Amino acid sequence: SVTKLLAKHKLTNDYSGVDKKVLENKANYGTTIHKDIEKILTEKGYEPQTKEGILFREYALKEMSGAIAEQLVGINYNGLTIGGSIDVLGFMKDGTPLIADHKTYATMNNKTLKHISWQLSIYDYMARHIREINGINLCWLGARIFKVFWYKKDKDTKEISLEVLDVEKISDEEIENLFNCEI
Repeated sequence: SVTKLLAKHKLTNDYSGVDKKVLENKANYGTTIHKDIEKILTEKGYEPQTKEGILFREYALKEMSGAIAEQLVGINYNGLTIGGSIDVLGFMKDGTPLIADHKTYATMNNKTLKHISWQLSIYDYMARHIREINGINLCWLGARIFKVFWYKKDKDTKEISLEVLDVEKISDEEIENLFNCEI
């Protein structure tokens, strides 16, 4: 998976010192949010069940013209099979193609943003190299906007807010270098 590849090459945060129960609880929380947001994008008239879902729906209605959620993608690159699930693949109101990810990190720092850059750039790379998904032709020409939807919780009030951050694109050459290192 993209996540495992990035962790193996130390392009993600290190959680080895974090209690396994804490990580499990955070993963379950993230899954709940992802499922809620997926239903916002796939079920007409769906009412979000989480604060994060409510915040995302408000943003999407205001800024986006359409999107798909949790799209599985995978490619074979010179014998290396790699796959993952894109949180958001869509278009802004002005037609600009977007790829984005949802995060619930306690803090956002440069290393975390770099990891997200790698993650989204690899997903975009894969989507541009796929010709068909589930029997449907795909012609993704590439995202021009890379974003992270960061649902941050205030330490004092526990109030959740949404911060939408732009993320830099990693070049295809760097992505292919990573793939070649893995091979």
